[in-house]
Amino acid sequence: MSHQVKTKNGFSVLELITTMTMGGILVMITLPASGTMVERSKLTAAKRQFMSAYNMAKAAARRHRGIAELHIDQSAGTFWVELDPGVVGGTRDTVGGIRHVTGSGRQARSHDASLSSNRSLVCFDARGITTTRGSCQAGDLFVVITVNGRADTLRTTAMGQLLRRETAEALTP
Repeated sequence: MSHQVKTKNGFSVLELITTMTMGGILVMITLPASGTMVERSKLTAAKRQFMSAYNMAKAAARRHRGIAELHIDQSAGTFWVELDPGVVGGTRDTVGGIRHVTGSGRQARSHDASLSSNRSLVCFDARGITTTRGSCQAGDLFVVITVNGRADTLRTTAMGQLLRRETAEALTP
């Protein structure tokens, strides 16, 4: 007569509870880090969009041999490039569309993203250099883009050169 050892398939309750506890601890550790990564990603995307619009304004002025205007609307969190009417046959032409600092078609919400600047209109002449012609403001631009308490600063020189960007934690009240 041989003795057979019976084995049970499955997991014990203790094994299941231990596994679930470890999984919960891992989720609690990784969730805050993933939220920070999402915020950094939004901030980087907004910063790149603004830099792209800034460079597009310079390039459009050189290409069309006229004045290109970079408009910054802080209250709506938007920015866009327009060509002077003299360049495009008497009508204003928006180049590249209106961009939102949130990266989508909706207006910026204070808890999502915000845009602040010391200028609302920066213009570039046919050489791609900032100009103060007409209602154009000086080219020494200072822009702060903020996403959920994390801020990034963009600065330019009076001649229109984009300077190094600085990332910092924004002050919250």
